Amino acid sequence: MKRRTVVVLTIIFIAAVLRFYQLGKNPPSLDWDEASLGYNAYSLFKTGKDEYGNSWPISIRSFNDYKPPLYTYITIPSIAIFGLTEFAVRFPSALAGTLTVLLTYFLVREFFPRLKLTVFSYQLSVSEITALLMAISPWHLQFSRVAFEANLALFFFVLAAYLFIRWIHSEKPVFLIGSVLAFALTMYSYHSARVIIPAFLFLMTVIFRKLLFERWKAVVFGLFVGLFLMVPMALTLIHGSAQARFSTVSVFTNPGIFTQEEERLSRQEGYRKQDKGSLISLLHNRSLVLTTIILENYFDHFNLDFLFLKGDGIGRHTAVGMGLLYYWEFPFLIFGLYFIIKDKLSGNKFLISWLAVAPFASALTTQTPHAVRSLLMVIPLEIIVAYGIIQSIKAFKNHLYILVFICLFAIGNFFYYLDLYYIHTPIERSHDWQYGYREVVEKVKQHEANLEKVIITTKYDQPYIFFLFYDKVDPSWYQTVAENGANGFGKYVFRKVEYQRDSRLPHVLIVGSPEEIPSDAPTIDSVKFLNGKTAFVLTKT
Repeated sequence: MKRRTVVVLTIIFIAAVLRFYQLGKNPPSLDWDEASLGYNAYSLFKTGKDEYGNSWPISIRSFNDYKPPLYTYITIPSIAIFGLTEFAVRFPSALAGTLTVLLTYFLVREFFPRLKLTVFSYQLSVSEITALLMAISPWHLQFSRVAFEANLALFFFVLAAYLFIRWIHSEKPVFLIGSVLAFALTMYSYHSARVIIPAFLFLMTVIFRKLLFERWKAVVFGLFVGLFLMVPMALTLIHGSAQARFSTVSVFTNPGIFTQEEERLSRQEGYRKQDKGSLISLLHNRSLVLTTIILENYFDHFNLDFLFLKGDGIGRHTAVGMGLLYYWEFPFLIFGLYFIIKDKLSGNKFLISWLAVAPFASALTTQTPHAVRSLLMVIPLEIIVAYGIIQSIKAFKNHLYILVFICLFAIGNFFYYLDLYYIHTPIERSHDWQYGYREVVEKVKQHEANLEKVIITTKYDQPYIFFLFYDKVDPSWYQTVAENGANGFGKYVFRKVEYQRDSRLPHVLIVGSPEEIPSDAPTIDSVKFLNGKTAFVLTKT
């Protein structure tokens, strides 16, 4: 076996271990989106219908929202093999994450084939370094170990990009059709891809316009194939289901933005609402305000806090105390960006275009920066870091002690991250993962036989999906009550606990938060977060 093959296989082995080790246990609980994906896959596997009774839907209805369908569908084989478990729900993401590392190696090798450096008689390539960086990337690991649709979309996007470059270099139609299919699957995986891919393809058309014009017959055929694959998605747009999610997060549908701007202006001396024709009013019209906000949102994704220090501030998106990239990657990112531009590499335009469009969808939303919606950034950033490492080794090849110091620091930073991820994060952020619902379901099952009703708090949102998932409720039965299922089914009632009233009901188990249950109530059990704080209190009337 060739040495290069051994190196690549070793990198893939590292990637797989980091993604599959304790996959069902850490993160410490499914969040509600994961539980929804899992139960809908279970429902489709058992009945051919989602939880609401829709047969093989194009969009998966979830919490009065609609998700792209692909992750749910590819989870069906996993559920069939492993059962309705946390591991089964996360398995497709972990597998996609591992394969993304391998695809990244082939992609980088395809458009940076000559970027190699001889180290101890071995030719180390940018493609190998990039694959290794992806294998251990905190950003990519975070979402490869959770049932995040964005991670599946990243896999298909990398596959599409790789096949597109292969077609550019070889002219074989099979690569173009494969690329079109992979781009379509990306758009069926995650909402943000439906904004990013058209922008990316537009830039590719500009960059490769001469070659595309020469191969116009293949391009036209690929275009027709792509449009045909988009027909089901177009139907969801007609029915409005695909617009539901965008309307809840978009800057275009958030009236608070303009209210805040009006309030800010009203505090400025000399501004009056009736001065509609004044210069200040023209400078603060709706279009200009939106453009400014979108630009601010876009560039938020390139700040140091987001990339290296804190992430986006959402507990499920990073390990505690970490950003999305390692500290030691920062100088290599700057170094790599400088030399990629300076050296005018053949793949520069492709790489910069990818990086430029990656945060675009996230910039159109109200919560930025956002690590999930901008996940596509991780590939070009790690390529740039890898090129920076190559150039640094060249620059300091006569100063071995500097390279040894950097290597030791990088290894230390990696193990520091593992400690944060596996030891500290589950304890400090178990509440972010809706931890405790599995334990609540188990405890409720112990008592419910002699009860008339079980009231479960909605303080932590969407408790019904956890009861469906962990109790493995028969989908064919649940579909008959699904329209009101979020409020209750069977003996279960899901709502805010009103203890003074609820405690007067006979033979009722109340599951509430500590704030909802008085300290002097006759509690029979409790469930704690991993940091020791009480999550749920159980009391019986």
